[in-house]
Amino acid sequence: MNFNSIYFESHLRRIRFLWQKLDQWLWQGAGKATVLLALIFLMGGVAEATINPQTVEVINASAWSRPAPQATTPGTGVGGGQAGDFMIYGGIMGPACAPTVSGGTCSNCVGDNMPCNANRITPETLLTIRFRSDNASVITPTSKLFFVIDNRQVSPGPGTDTTFNLNGDITITIRWGDLCGAITSGDTGCNTAVSNKSIQFGISTTNDTTLDEAMTVSLSILGTASADPSSGYPAYQNVTLCPPGVSGVDHQGYCWLEIERGDEKVYINQEASTGELAPLDSKFSALRVFYASKTDGSSSISSVVSSASNYKDFGFTINSDAQTLNDNKISGLTNGTYYYFMFANVDVAGNVFYFSNPTQLDALTPASVRESFIAKPEEVSGALEGKECFIATAAYGTPMAPQLDILRAFRDQFLKTNAVGRWLVKKYYIYGPKWAQKIKKREAARATVRAALSPVVSMAQWLILYGLKSFILISLAGFVVGFLIIKRVIRDHD
Repeated sequence: MNFNSIYFESHLRRIRFLWQKLDQWLWQGAGKATVLLALIFLMGGVAEATINPQTVEVINASAWSRPAPQATTPGTGVGGGQAGDFMIYGGIMGPACAPTVSGGTCSNCVGDNMPCNANRITPETLLTIRFRSDNASVITPTSKLFFVIDNRQVSPGPGTDTTFNLNGDITITIRWGDLCGAITSGDTGCNTAVSNKSIQFGISTTNDTTLDEAMTVSLSILGTASADPSSGYPAYQNVTLCPPGVSGVDHQGYCWLEIERGDEKVYINQEASTGELAPLDSKFSALRVFYASKTDGSSSISSVVSSASNYKDFGFTINSDAQTLNDNKISGLTNGTYYYFMFANVDVAGNVFYFSNPTQLDALTPASVRESFIAKPEEVSGALEGKECFIATAAYGTPMAPQLDILRAFRDQFLKTNAVGRWLVKKYYIYGPKWAQKIKKREAARATVRAALSPVVSMAQWLILYGLKSFILISLAGFVVGFLIIKRVIRDHD
């Protein structure tokens, strides 16, 4: 054995000896504690207790939302946490306004079709957060409440609890102006937009920047006092560029609607609506439709309806790069009365902007395009809460006939998903009620219509069950087979 081999073996024995000692020490109590403390230190210090978001309420914000609790998986104990972030929004859309209640939000929506917010924050608005704690170790006579922003303690404002009880309501308050100034240096007037800023609030027993029980929230300040298009919150949509079929235009928010009449209600034709929402721009949260009545249908739209009129907000669901309204009707209207409509977009902070331009709506031509924003509800024979199948209802004598369900599904899945189909549906809603009135009291006419509808219903059912491609393939196969049979017959008779 040479010298190098002896030297190597000597060091190897030393390494084994040290490793055995280290292994024994790690499994002793002191070793375990030391390693645990080191791991905690490396992970960022002693873990703080977390405030339960389900006990938290927010006052004097433009909007807020708590995360939904996650269900616990039965039999596993897994779950029970929170899904998503706790969100607080401050809206600063439009000109400054004065709150009617000291420390509250204010409304600058005055019906002038300009960007606004019915719960606009001001620098003096007192953001108030209430929560509860069942942690006896943090509820002490010396405990303090404060915010932590960028690792800096931010003192709360008036109305903050100085003493609080275990399992009782705990209140922490701060001026929005102080909060804005702490997030964006010097911006105590809350004039700068902020997106998803993480801040903490909670209880400290030592009154330093360490919160012993805390909660992290995501705060956004959205909007601008300017209605200039470059601000990202313009007043109006250019509706001349919005109708379906206009290509090459990148719309933001809902840009075009078509209103269809029903029985004491109207419907928004979602397939004829245009616009781009999240994920292109996640600030949009609702479509606001304003409406007002008039005895005639020939008045200018701008003279009848405005942002001071009644309205309904429609939430929507984002699927891939498209959006679907969660509801599409306005009920409680009067049959035989004309209703005029305009719309705006609403963001997650309650800012209202991107109005349909009333002047442009008045100038829309031809009249059929302008009538997309005017509707006259009428009583319909055999109407359902969904869209009406006027003629089919009259032919089958009941709106509950299963054939009507097939025809409605065919309309929604195949006709309303393309321009030609939407045109056919629109014409049907114009002339269908008149034709239905003519046949509903004539049994011979109803029987004829039922017979004519039978192959249509069969075709519609096939399309719904198996899709358009299979229908085309079967049709082509039938055509080929039929052609071959006819060719064979002709050849046999030559």
